[in-house]
Amino acid sequence: MPVEYEDKPNIVQIDKTGNHVTIAYGGPQGVQGPTGPTGATGPSGITAGAIPALVSYTHSQPAASATWTVTHNLNFRPNVTVFDSANTMVEGAVTHTNSNSLTIAFSATISGTAYLS
Repeated sequence: MPVEYEDKPNIVQIDKTGNHVTIAYGGPQGVQGPTGPTGATGPSGITAGAIPALVSYTHSQPAASATWTVTHNLNFRPNVTVFDSANTMVEGAVTHTNSNSLTIAFSATISGTAYLS
């Protein structure tokens, strides 16, 4: 149980808990000490321009094929949007082989571009 002794303007607080006694003395704040040494330099970050390459990939398929194999190395399973060579959005069945590659199957042979993000 804490016991307080007040001797204006300072306060002494004695706290006996189990086998421990804590004595706290509050007085006026002292002067600020000297500035400490500068810490070590932190690791380098990435620039904003580097972010798109980390989270997106563009696959060009110049040779018409009913199945496209895409190795993107993004280390995740991205969304896929495909445009044919006439720049029309087309649908294909995307199968993620793993977190770094996928296949896109179409009902006909097409060429174009796949945008992954």
